[in-house]
Amino acid sequence: MQIYESPLSFYKLNKIIKRQWVPIAIVFFTVVSVGVIVTFTQKSSYSAEGKLLFRRSSTTPSLTGLGEKVGDLSSLRDQSSPVDTELEIIRSEPLLNRTITTLDLRDSKGNVLSLKDFAKRFKITAIKGTDIIQLNYEDPDPKVAAAVINTLMGIYLEENINNYRSVTSKARKFVEEQIPAAEETVKKAELELRRFRDQNQVISLEDEQRDSVKFLLDMQNQFNIVQSQLSDTESQLKLIQNQLGLDPDRAIAITAANQSKGVQDLLTEKQTLEAQLANESTRFQASHPTIQNLRSKIAGLDSLLSQRIAAVNQRGSESTSNTPQIGTLQQDLTSQIIQLKAKRTGLIGQLESLRNSQEQKIKRVDTLPRLEQKQRQLVRYLDVAQATYTQLLKKKDELKVAEAQSTGNAQIVAPAIVAQEPIERSKFIVIVASSILGGLLAIAVGYILDSADRSLRTTEDIMQVYKFPILGEIPLKENLQVIQIAVGKSLPKSNTKLSEQDQNSLMRELSQILGLNLKVLNIKQSIKIITVTSVEDGEGKSTVASYLAASLAQLGKKVVLVDANFHSPSQHRLWYHVGLSDVLLKSVDLDLAVVESIPNLSVLSSGTLSPSHPLAILDTSKMESIIHNLSSRYDYVIIDTPAIRSNPDALFLNKFSDGMLLVVRPNVSTLDSVDYLKEILAQSGQTMFAQVING
Repeated sequence: MQIYESPLSFYKLNKIIKRQWVPIAIVFFTVVSVGVIVTFTQKSSYSAEGKLLFRRSSTTPSLTGLGEKVGDLSSLRDQSSPVDTELEIIRSEPLLNRTITTLDLRDSKGNVLSLKDFAKRFKITAIKGTDIIQLNYEDPDPKVAAAVINTLMGIYLEENINNYRSVTSKARKFVEEQIPAAEETVKKAELELRRFRDQNQVISLEDEQRDSVKFLLDMQNQFNIVQSQLSDTESQLKLIQNQLGLDPDRAIAITAANQSKGVQDLLTEKQTLEAQLANESTRFQASHPTIQNLRSKIAGLDSLLSQRIAAVNQRGSESTSNTPQIGTLQQDLTSQIIQLKAKRTGLIGQLESLRNSQEQKIKRVDTLPRLEQKQRQLVRYLDVAQATYTQLLKKKDELKVAEAQSTGNAQIVAPAIVAQEPIERSKFIVIVASSILGGLLAIAVGYILDSADRSLRTTEDIMQVYKFPILGEIPLKENLQVIQIAVGKSLPKSNTKLSEQDQNSLMRELSQILGLNLKVLNIKQSIKIITVTSVEDGEGKSTVASYLAASLAQLGKKVVLVDANFHSPSQHRLWYHVGLSDVLLKSVDLDLAVVESIPNLSVLSSGTLSPSHPLAILDTSKMESIIHNLSSRYDYVIIDTPAIRSNPDALFLNKFSDGMLLVVRPNVSTLDSVDYLKEILAQSGQTMFAQVING
């Protein structure tokens, strides 16, 4: 289905005016009349004007350098202007009410002037490209007008200064409240920094890092030197041990024993006894008492010698046979071994000491970055606390000075003066403005009323919403004549007939509309069986069906008009004769039911019966057989059906036809009809091959 739905727009203005000309005219002339009456009855009025200049900051802080940021004009958003903000402050109710109260302003009835009336007389604007705003007030009394402007500007400046001082005072009190806490924060930061340095023995981490690097280098050099000395000592010790030929510990023990007088005396005595034993052994046998006595003495000396040697070397006892006497050279070598061992022990101790010192220093160096980070954090915390404290002290002094200042950021540059001449208003401009306003309001009212009207009033309206091909447009005044021509009879109230001359004249004229258009459509698509219907009752579908049948008959086509509207039949009123219902229900012969009206035009009326359920007999194979029978005998079969909204018969009969013709009558069809038809056709999958605008 091709339905075009277009909202009303301004290019339809002419149509809207034609439809709604009465309310449009009422609104227009009412507004213009009010404008004219107001123009010629308004009393003379005087206007007073004053100007205020705004600066971003107050003059005094700019000169003294104290409190420069307090009271500055600034915006929260880039798109807004501080001047616009101040303009709204001046226009605010508190300032206007205070002005009204101060001057005791009253209206013409003696009542206190309302804010609404004051606002009508008062005007405030920002002068473009400047930081100046202009205030205007109109009043029948020029002195009152000037007094209002000057008073309002004075009240605003007073409020501006008071607000400036209030902000400054609140800021100063706030700063004073923050100072003790800031001072305590500084003390706490200092204490934490000092405690950190004491606990970690920190004086200057930078110096300590530098000295630590130097210290580690020196320690490494010393370590290398001692290591070299130790290696040299080890080499000397090894060489002397090889020269000595004894175990170093045994050589030392022997040397110590040789250098002990008690040991040497015992050795000498032992040697003497051993010499005696040797001499006596040549004389006596081993069991001789002399030999036994000498051996006993030698054994006693050995025991005593072992004890003394052990005492000298602080070791276990050595037998005299294992403690030989050594020479001076061996004693010197043994002394050197002792010295080298002592030196080696000292060097090893130095290496251990150097290694411990180096490890401790490395551990300290490893902790320096962490200590430095912590110290920087504490110093930074102290710096911030100190800076905050200093800034608060400075700001407190600034705010004290700023609080004592008495200038704001606004200044009167042009006080209002008493006007000498009343305001000259152009009556012509007022009337023209009233006319323009009246025209706009009238058009708006017409547009609203027309938008609310859902009826299709004109052919243009129908063409806008229905995009079916137009088969023709029938003038409303000719409808009765068309019916008379179509069936050769009048409506029930009249039985007269038109003359043959009038009939031929009208048929010839109207046949050129529907008949030729249908012929053109029939060339594009084979249309022989046509179902004629409408959406609403009263749109003249039966009239159009009769007229279409007559038009085709006048063109020489054999046509049969079938009245299938059992709900509200029309053709049977012209011929009360057996018809379609009789054929379907009583099996009356079709040839008896079909009656010729005029040449080439036959009519199959609805019949004498009124079935209770028409759809039950229409949607049958017998009905289909009747349609096909008529189709084989006539060039065109025109089926008159009920309105779709009332009964869906047309949709079922359309199954037997080649196309459905829609009849639309202005002021009967509405946009609701359009919506309904759109929905029905979408559900059934059918369409209209053309439309006829009736009326």
